[in-house]
Amino acid sequence: KKLFPNFTKKYSIIHAAVDWGKFNLPKLTRNRGYQPAQLIRKKYQPARIEQPIIFGTISCFKKQKNLFDLLQAFERVHKKHINTHLEIIGDGILRSAIEQWIENHNLCYAITLHGWQTEVSSIAYRWHALVMTSLWEGLPCTVIEARLMELPVISYKTGGIPEIIKDGKNGLLYKQKDWPGIAAGMNQLIENPKLYRQLQKYTDNLEMFKNQNMVSK
Repeated sequence: KKLFPNFTKKYSIIHAAVDWGKFNLPKLTRNRGYQPAQLIRKKYQPARIEQPIIFGTISCFKKQKNLFDLLQAFERVHKKHINTHLEIIGDGILRSAIEQWIENHNLCYAITLHGWQTEVSSIAYRWHALVMTSLWEGLPCTVIEARLMELPVISYKTGGIPEIIKDGKNGLLYKQKDWPGIAAGMNQLIENPKLYRQLQKYTDNLEMFKNQNMVSK
């Protein structure tokens, strides 16, 4: 716009699109309501946790995705709420380091690494929220897909994410490297079902990311 004055009269933005049909399914399939976890004890039997809360993310295992912040945040949350799980879809050069971290922190039973998946919606539909701790992004399609599935998004204020995620409306946003804030946000969603529902049911305007609209443009 600065270099070419006439450009401002002639440009339009074509957003990267998502497969609308795979993620924008009927609301009936998206009932993730939950009650605060309760311990059910029987004599001489260990506690059994009901209603696990699943946080998830989709990411390549590279430095810019900053997954170790997510792991630290989840560890803090899990110490307070042992019925929580973390699922990560993706893979990459840091996998061995991530696996080692999980093993060293005794979280193998609570964290699932799904690897690369050609079909992510069937996994993500079981999640309660999407969590992202990337250090740089454009506007990740994962965020669009999450909101189509009515997942609240907990994320750093990275790249174009704040264009879609409005703090306190459809997600919770924190400054980069504030992983304790991310953990606090995760705890907040677990402990405050009213807030969770509010973020989940926010009406997003995502039509510009519809694959049919992208092709038309």
